[in-house]
Amino acid sequence: MAQKKRKKKSSWLKTLLFVILTPLIIWGLAFVLWFYWKDITGLTGREDKNPATKANRQVDRPTPPPDKASRERINEEDRRKLEEILKDRK
Repeated sequence: MAQKKRKKKSSWLKTLLFVILTPLIIWGLAFVLWFYWKDITGLTGREDKNPATKANRQVDRPTPPPDKASRERINEEDRRKLEEILKDRK
């Protein structure tokens, strides 16, 4: 008489480890690739066609109040006269 074929029972522990470890290994490899991506691409000797650029942020900064000294323009003659007056006071 023919015997019935029985399915092999895999242990539930092996299945559980497979389900837990497979995503962890894949995530770990993805992290290592992400972390060392510049080093990995540097090994190929090719330059990136589209290198990452920093975003140009334009910040509205308030303009500093103009200095009073820069607004006042003194003629050369007036400056000499003022220097003479200051010398005389000393």
